[in-house]
Amino acid sequence: MKNTVTSHFKIVLVLVLFLIISSSIIFASANNTDNNSSNTTITKIIDFIYTAFGLSARLVTDNSTPISDQQLFFYEDDTPLSSAFTDSEGLASVNYSPLPGTYNILVLFNGTENLTPSNLLQEIIIADDTLLDETILNETLVNETITNQTFTNETIINETIANETIIVSNTTITKIIDFIFTAFSLSARLVTENSTPISDQQLFFYEDDTPLSSAFTDSEGLASVNYSPLPGIYSILVLFNGTENLTPSNLLQQITVSNITLPDETLLNETITNETITNETIINETETNQT
Repeated sequence: MKNTVTSHFKIVLVLVLFLIISSSIIFASANNTDNNSSNTTITKIIDFIYTAFGLSARLVTDNSTPISDQQLFFYEDDTPLSSAFTDSEGLASVNYSPLPGTYNILVLFNGTENLTPSNLLQEIIIADDTLLDETILNETLVNETITNQTFTNETIINETIANETIIVSNTTITKIIDFIFTAFSLSARLVTENSTPISDQQLFFYEDDTPLSSAFTDSEGLASVNYSPLPGIYSILVLFNGTENLTPSNLLQQITVSNITLPDETLLNETITNETITNETIINETETNQT
């Protein structure tokens, strides 16, 4: 009887110790989870910008503080395009020159130990002439509402950030005017939206998407490059890529270069010969009459 009681006591003691150890482990795990959660910064991607030749997006915290030195991945319809690291302002940019069509652009941040993953999904539509349209290039997402879907490692999480408004301030809107084509050059003028000239800015000139040359604007906002095309029809693009305080802008102009027919050398010689003979005849007649 005594041995039975002792055995029961030992079993109860082991169970109590097991419960105490289990509770300690669960409590420690909960504390670690709380600590890990508190040390994680929530991120989001904002300021999606599409121009004729590039894509950009900004990585920030949930209180809009820029996050630098983090890699953002850009996708077109689930196909990887490129990636770039964020600068001191949280901005990452990649080159992008698509054909006309409709595309879903995904900007993805995979996250780190202390930063949550985030992404931004944006649909863009490129028409035949829209790619080079001035109004598209001048858009800087002022008061534009963008609906985002959150992805983590390309897996959809049922979290949607809707109606987020992006406002760009302290930015001067630019435009390119006064396109001039002569026999040997191209010129264009960079001004603000109220036509004030903008100097010391580089304008790039393209012929049918092929780079020609570039030049800096003078005090009147004018930039000129040499250009001597063969006869034909050309689409000339004048592009300003913008700066931190100046929006990108462009001007697309079609020009037609016709054949220039020079006078035939034989005809010129005949004209000179006929004039010479006529003059000599008049002189001879005059001398005869005087005699």
